[in-house]
Amino acid sequence: KDIFYPLHIRLHFLVHEKEDIIEKWRELENTGENSIILEKAFSGEFTLPGENSKIINSNGTWNDEFKWWEDTLKAEKGIENLRGATGHVAVPWVMVYQNAGENYGETWLGVLAYLGNFKVVTEQTPYEYLNL
Repeated sequence: KDIFYPLHIRLHFLVHEKEDIIEKWRELENTGENSIILEKAFSGEFTLPGENSKIINSNGTWNDEFKWWEDTLKAEKGIENLRGATGHVAVPWVMVYQNAGENYGETWLGVLAYLGNFKVVTEQTPYEYLNL
């Protein structure tokens, strides 16, 4: 519950154990009688252990759709789309891994389950964990 506005926020988790997936979302409800202007709301975040992570995404241009780019995550990196719809130049997913290959290691994948404007931010903290 917000301390100023009559706004309730519910955080939901749904674990798909067989598929090794955690689904997370938020619901915001205006419980007052007046309108509220909500300028920004993030749908979820996860804190993961480790440092020196690699980040992968496939934003591309025409004829380079789904060409993966990879970078070392040293601070904060964002992928954002303000076009109102997703497409090959703005794909709402990010993969993070540390010391992983085809048959070993852990890989984390974050995917937004809706279309439209989005912002995905990954951040390597100085405390040996990262936020996705």
